[in-house]
Amino acid sequence: MAVLLVAASAVVSGARSLHGQTPAAQLPAAMTGDGRTVTQLRVPDKTNEITCFAALLAPFDLTGVAVTADALHTQRAHARFLVDEKKAHYLLVVKANQPELHRRLRSLPWKDVTARRYDREIGHGRRET
Repeated sequence: MAVLLVAASAVVSGARSLHGQTPAAQLPAAMTGDGRTVTQLRVPDKTNEITCFAALLAPFDLTGVAVTADALHTQRAHARFLVDEKKAHYLLVVKANQPELHRRLRSLPWKDVTARRYDREIGHGRRET
């Protein structure tokens, strides 16, 4: 299964906003297998990456592709877009700032799940699994 990573906002070296005063935010998407950037979309001023998610992925046939994204993109509209329109799978990060979803996920019988691969490391000041 192909995997496409939608990364959080990043600043591309040398990119500037329309007024040239602040770095321009970008929303890159990269194939995780070899790290190639396959598309990049400038985030318009006075908005954020959430509003650009569908536009970034719209040109691509994502049928059967697993799209991963960080907690910023854990939005109902994004999940619906991926499943209903793009026929893709998704893996989205859920944090405690979405308490109901977080509670529901924590109540699932995770001890009964067999993982094909399991990694645990410390990065960005937190434990990651």
